[in-house]
Amino acid sequence: MKVSRTQHFKILTALILTGILSVSSNFVPNSATAAPTNVLPSRTTLTNTLPRTVKKAVLQDISRRQNIQISKLKITKSAQQTWNNGCLELPKPQELCTEALVPGWLVTVTDGNKTWTYHTNTNGRNIRQANTNPVSIGKPVPIATNQLPPTLTKDVVFRAIASGGIMGRTYETTLLKDGRLIQTRLGDANDSDRRIYNISPQKVQQFQQLLQQAQFKNLNYPTSVGADYITYTLSSNDGTIQYNDITQNSLPENLRTIIQTWNHLKT
Repeated sequence: MKVSRTQHFKILTALILTGILSVSSNFVPNSATAAPTNVLPSRTTLTNTLPRTVKKAVLQDISRRQNIQISKLKITKSAQQTWNNGCLELPKPQELCTEALVPGWLVTVTDGNKTWTYHTNTNGRNIRQANTNPVSIGKPVPIATNQLPPTLTKDVVFRAIASGGIMGRTYETTLLKDGRLIQTRLGDANDSDRRIYNISPQKVQQFQQLLQQAQFKNLNYPTSVGADYITYTLSSNDGTIQYNDITQNSLPENLRTIIQTWNHLKT
């Protein structure tokens, strides 16, 4: 039976994700300091167990505010979060917030064109919309030649640059053909944030095959969000893509698969 390219891509992705979770046990940092689990610091732990009451409250709120049918809304990301005050870190004008840690959720919803972000408590009785002006997802545009990062050298498989966010730092993570995964912080004079991990040759080869089918094409996926969000620049031997973290879930499926696989590789 002939297997289509799409089926081959999905089969390969499944094989990689099945085996790749065991990679973290083989990581060997070059110092006694534990390596960070993400490219940038975060208080968020991803999970798929969003309570139904929270889901219902968020979707109903967007439906009411935007006059959109709930069936046309999709939750693209949910993560447990601990807020620093009773206002869920989103106080209203002149509102007094209780100074207490409040466990809850960070929820992202889209209708395919716009994206909304919500802060909630654990049961959905307290929800607050983070972006009252929802993000509009623009069409991809070519990256100008003078804005492209340096071309990968022959010993490099993949490179990810993350910049911006509240900390305003820039991190570069590079995967070499020999299986070394090297993370550095640009501008770190003492190179104190450098981390080196080891990935098996088999996993490197599988990731390379996945990259070949994704076909990166020097494109930027823009949004109208501000500077507090993180911009990612991902480069393979075929080209570069650039996107904002809030638009990740709206990227084409093949690019989302690359990002998901990459995130498993480096954790």
